[in-house]
Amino acid sequence: MDSLPIHCGGDAAPPLFLFANPLESSILIGMFLMEVDIMKKLGVVYTSYDIARQMCQMVLSFYNKGELVSVCDPCCGEGIFIQAFLDVAKERGVIVSDFVAYDIDADVIKHCKEKFSNVTFLIQDFLFSEMEGFDIVIGNPPYIQIQKFARTKYQDDLESQHYATFERTGDIYALFYEKGISILKRHGHLAFITSNKWMRAKYGESLHEFLGEKTNPKILIDFCGEKVFAAANAGSYARQVRRGRARAKRSPFDRSRKEN
Repeated sequence: MDSLPIHCGGDAAPPLFLFANPLESSILIGMFLMEVDIMKKLGVVYTSYDIARQMCQMVLSFYNKGELVSVCDPCCGEGIFIQAFLDVAKERGVIVSDFVAYDIDADVIKHCKEKFSNVTFLIQDFLFSEMEGFDIVIGNPPYIQIQKFARTKYQDDLESQHYATFERTGDIYALFYEKGISILKRHGHLAFITSNKWMRAKYGESLHEFLGEKTNPKILIDFCGEKVFAAANAGSYARQVRRGRARAKRSPFDRSRKEN
């Protein structure tokens, strides 16, 4: 196993050592820590175009000019990732054969439809979707503690899907990781922006295990407390990993977990 390159934008976080198998299919994962803002209530924090564009550049670096890709954005919001992806794909000469975008907000879907005529929009909860076979899954999933849905039908519905990463004390973005990975083609890529709290919280153990078994990480970019979202305090991570069964017995995502 090769050592995982670590890039740090600050001094707030300890070094993190991960491993990669460059022969497996690839997944790109970006993790951003969101602590105190409106997302705790609504789960909504929109990504800047610049960050989305950088993620698109990283994931599209695996594709050649003239190559066809199918893409899914599981929670498109205002369409930042859609715009960034289409821009970068055009610059690189990569052909987007199919682009499917989900959101549960009919108003934002209506707005996006006016901007992007070549994208299929679905007003649907991605976690209950049935489409699969994408080359790339990219986006910014919501950040909502599952316990906020306690004693509701929605929590029961989530549990009935039998997600391996489902934890009643966990966060819904963990399920987006699992779902996103499950709908990829064998050599597909996933690029997400999420909280990194699961890396040290007890509820993240199931996600540690899932990612350790299903993916092989390649690159970690740690923004170490840099504020990347205007509405949030954020210590940020961007990580590149590869899909496929990990060869290491220990989860490559392991780090000290001090929170519950």
